[in-house]
Amino acid sequence: MEISRLKITIAVKSNAYFKKGKEFYGQNRFEEARNQFLTALRYNPDHKPALDYLKNRLIPKEYIFYTTGKSDSLKEISKRFYKDPDLDFLIAYFNNLETGSAPGSGMTLLLPILPAEVNPASIDIRQEIISATRLLEGKQYRAVIDISDTILKNDPLNKTAVDLKNSALYHMGTEMIQNEKYFEAVNTFRKIQPGYECVNEAFQQSLQKALQRSESLLKEKKY
Repeated sequence: MEISRLKITIAVKSNAYFKKGKEFYGQNRFEEARNQFLTALRYNPDHKPALDYLKNRLIPKEYIFYTTGKSDSLKEISKRFYKDPDLDFLIAYFNNLETGSAPGSGMTLLLPILPAEVNPASIDIRQEIISATRLLEGKQYRAVIDISDTILKNDPLNKTAVDLKNSALYHMGTEMIQNEKYFEAVNTFRKIQPGYECVNEAFQQSLQKALQRSESLLKEKKY
């Protein structure tokens, strides 16, 4: 049962990234489209539509020609050039090889050069979430936002990171209201994703206070 649920989750995430990639492609935002297709393939290396876009529509501008050694495997080559063994499926696809196959000694492979954003430094998302949760409890809201943003760069669909960021922004905004920083509170609440619990009420409160403060300053001619 758990395996089936995991497969469904992987398929949903992969398709979501692919759909976003198609949107970027239709807008001629090709680098962003490429990044989305590659992320989709991280979840599902056999996602044929994403592979088709990468190989036939978003052809890399440059390649590295690499001649294989006796003990080379696609994962070892991927780790060496992309710092990530799990991008071996790209090498396989661009060279018409089976994923997991041994290319054999003396074979010349085309290694597509990828944009730097595709392969950011790997992070331990689980550990980062634990750290952000502790920081939230310690009211270190700016640090929580920074960690959440880092997680979301690696996994934009990570709901826990989104919730942590929303919560940090909400608490920052309420503190600003308490300190009579109403304009800052309005801008902070605007950064929270729609649907976050209680944010609408807090936003309206800060907006009303900001308007009252503006009227007061206007009467005092403090333009």
